[in-house]
Amino acid sequence: MKASQKLYSQRSDTEKLESNWKKTVGLFERKEYSMAVIRAATCAEIAANILIRAELIQTQKLEPDFVDSLLRWANGLNGKFSRIILPFFKGTSQYAKFKKHDHAIKKLNKFRNEIAHGGRFASMKHAKELVRATHGICVDLTSNCSPSPMLREF
Repeated sequence: MKASQKLYSQRSDTEKLESNWKKTVGLFERKEYSMAVIRAATCAEIAANILIRAELIQTQKLEPDFVDSLLRWANGLNGKFSRIILPFFKGTSQYAKFKKHDHAIKKLNKFRNEIAHGGRFASMKHAKELVRATHGICVDLTSNCSPSPMLREF
Protein backbone atom coordinates (compact mmCIF):
# COMPACT_ATOMS: atom_id res chain seq x y z
CA MET A 1 0.00 0.00 0.00
CA LYS A 2 1.37 3.41 -0.95
CA ALA A 3 1.84 6.07 1.75
CA SER A 4 -0.86 8.19 0.10
CA GLN A 5 -3.34 5.33 0.56
CA LYS A 6 -2.56 4.86 4.25
CA LEU A 7 -4.23 6.88 6.91
CA TYR A 8 -1.88 9.65 7.99
CA SER A 9 -1.83 8.30 11.56
CA GLN A 10 -0.67 4.90 10.28
CA ARG A 11 2.28 6.26 8.29
CA SER A 12 5.87 6.11 9.47
CA ASP A 13 7.64 9.38 10.23
CA THR A 14 9.57 8.95 6.99
CA GLU A 15 6.33 8.59 4.99
CA LYS A 16 4.87 11.61 6.79
CA LEU A 17 7.94 13.69 5.94
CA GLU A 18 7.90 12.65 2.30
CA SER A 19 4.20 13.44 1.86
CA ASN A 20 4.47 16.76 3.71
CA TRP A 21 7.49 17.75 1.62
CA LYS A 22 5.61 16.96 -1.58
CA LYS A 23 2.74 19.16 -0.31
CA THR A 24 5.19 21.94 0.62
CA VAL A 25 6.67 22.06 -2.87
CA GLY A 26 3.21 21.88 -4.44
CA LEU A 27 1.97 24.78 -2.30
CA PHE A 28 4.99 26.86 -3.29
CA GLU A 29 4.50 26.06 -6.98
CA ARG A 30 0.83 27.13 -6.69
CA LYS A 31 2.05 30.42 -5.19
CA GLU A 32 0.51 29.65 -1.81
CA TYR A 33 3.62 30.96 -0.09
CA SER A 34 2.31 31.34 3.44
CA MET A 35 0.98 27.79 3.52
CA ALA A 36 4.23 26.53 2.02
CA VAL A 37 6.12 28.06 4.97
CA ILE A 38 3.76 26.48 7.49
CA ARG A 39 4.06 23.10 5.80
CA ALA A 40 7.86 23.48 5.60
CA ALA A 41 7.98 24.01 9.37
CA THR A 42 5.96 20.82 9.76
CA CYS A 43 8.52 19.00 7.62
CA ALA A 44 11.41 20.24 9.76
CA GLU A 45 9.62 19.12 12.93
CA ILE A 46 8.97 15.67 11.48
CA ALA A 47 12.66 15.44 10.50
CA ALA A 48 13.57 16.33 14.10
CA ASN A 49 11.24 13.55 15.30
CA ILE A 50 12.94 11.07 12.96
CA LEU A 51 16.40 11.97 14.27
CA ILE A 52 15.35 11.96 17.93
CA ARG A 53 13.58 8.60 17.64
CA ALA A 54 16.50 7.07 15.73
CA GLU A 55 19.03 8.18 18.32
CA LEU A 56 17.05 7.64 21.49
CA ILE A 57 15.06 4.51 20.63
CA GLN A 58 17.23 2.67 18.13
CA THR A 59 20.72 3.68 19.32
CA GLN A 60 20.25 4.40 23.04
CA LYS A 61 17.51 1.74 23.46
CA LEU A 62 15.18 4.04 25.41
CA GLU A 63 11.52 3.11 25.68
CA PRO A 64 9.36 4.55 22.87
CA ASP A 65 6.78 5.87 25.35
CA PHE A 66 9.49 7.81 27.19
CA VAL A 67 10.84 9.26 23.93
CA ASP A 68 7.31 10.25 22.87
CA SER A 69 6.89 12.06 26.20
CA LEU A 70 10.14 13.95 25.52
CA LEU A 71 8.87 14.95 22.08
CA ARG A 72 5.66 16.32 23.59
CA TRP A 73 7.62 18.11 26.35
CA ALA A 74 9.95 19.76 23.84
CA ASN A 75 6.86 21.23 22.13
CA GLY A 76 7.53 22.18 18.52
CA LEU A 77 10.46 22.47 16.19
CA ASN A 78 12.46 25.00 18.18
CA GLY A 79 11.96 23.09 21.44
CA LYS A 80 12.97 19.76 19.91
CA PHE A 81 16.03 21.33 18.38
CA SER A 82 17.20 23.39 21.37
CA ARG A 83 16.07 21.07 24.19
CA ILE A 84 16.87 17.65 22.75
CA ILE A 85 18.96 17.62 19.55
CA LEU A 86 21.65 20.20 20.33
CA PRO A 87 22.22 19.07 23.94
CA PHE A 88 22.25 15.39 22.91
CA PHE A 89 24.82 15.91 20.15
CA LYS A 90 27.03 18.45 21.96
CA GLY A 91 30.60 17.19 21.95
CA THR A 92 30.03 14.82 19.02
CA SER A 93 31.21 14.99 15.43
CA GLN A 94 27.63 15.67 14.27
CA TYR A 95 27.08 18.72 16.48
CA ALA A 96 28.45 21.27 13.97
CA LYS A 97 26.26 19.84 11.19
CA PHE A 98 23.16 20.43 13.31
CA LYS A 99 24.26 23.67 15.00
CA LYS A 100 24.67 25.39 11.62
CA HIS A 101 20.87 25.19 11.24
CA ASP A 102 20.12 26.92 14.55
CA HIS A 103 19.51 30.37 13.02
CA ALA A 104 17.42 29.02 10.14
CA ILE A 105 15.28 26.94 12.50
CA LYS A 106 14.62 29.95 14.73
CA LYS A 107 13.76 32.07 11.70
CA LEU A 108 11.48 29.38 10.24
CA ASN A 109 9.74 28.88 13.58
CA LYS A 110 9.27 32.64 14.11
CA PHE A 111 7.93 33.20 10.59
CA ARG A 112 5.62 30.18 10.85
CA ASN A 113 4.18 31.51 14.11
CA GLU A 114 3.70 34.99 12.64
CA ILE A 115 1.74 33.47 9.75
CA ALA A 116 -0.29 31.05 11.87
CA HIS A 117 -0.98 33.35 14.82
CA GLY A 118 -0.36 36.89 13.62
CA GLY A 119 -1.94 37.08 10.20
CA ARG A 120 1.34 37.66 8.37
CA PHE A 121 1.68 36.65 4.74
CA ALA A 122 4.83 35.29 3.15
CA SER A 123 6.26 36.78 -0.01
CA MET A 124 7.70 34.54 -2.69
CA LYS A 125 11.22 35.64 -1.71
CA HIS A 126 10.80 34.80 1.99
CA ALA A 127 9.00 31.55 1.28
CA LYS A 128 11.66 30.44 -1.19
CA GLU A 129 14.43 31.20 1.31
CA LEU A 130 12.67 29.35 4.14
CA VAL A 131 11.62 26.33 2.06
CA ARG A 132 15.14 26.01 0.63
CA ALA A 133 16.63 26.19 4.15
CA THR A 134 14.10 23.61 5.33
CA HIS A 135 15.24 21.18 2.66
CA GLY A 136 18.79 21.39 4.00
CA ILE A 137 17.57 21.02 7.59
CA CYS A 138 15.53 17.92 6.75
CA VAL A 139 18.33 16.31 4.76
CA ASP A 140 20.92 16.93 7.49
CA LEU A 141 18.69 15.78 10.34
CA THR A 142 17.73 12.54 8.61
CA SER A 143 20.93 11.75 6.68
CA ASN A 144 22.05 8.97 9.04
CA CYS A 145 18.57 7.58 9.67
CA SER A 146 17.19 4.47 8.03
CA PRO A 147 15.18 4.59 5.93
CA SER A 148 16.31 8.00 4.75
CA PRO A 149 13.45 10.10 3.32
CA MET A 150 13.40 10.85 -0.38
CA LEU A 151 12.91 14.63 -0.67
CA ARG A 152 12.76 16.36 -4.03
CA GLU A 153 15.36 19.10 -4.39
CA PHE A 154 14.10 22.61 -3.98
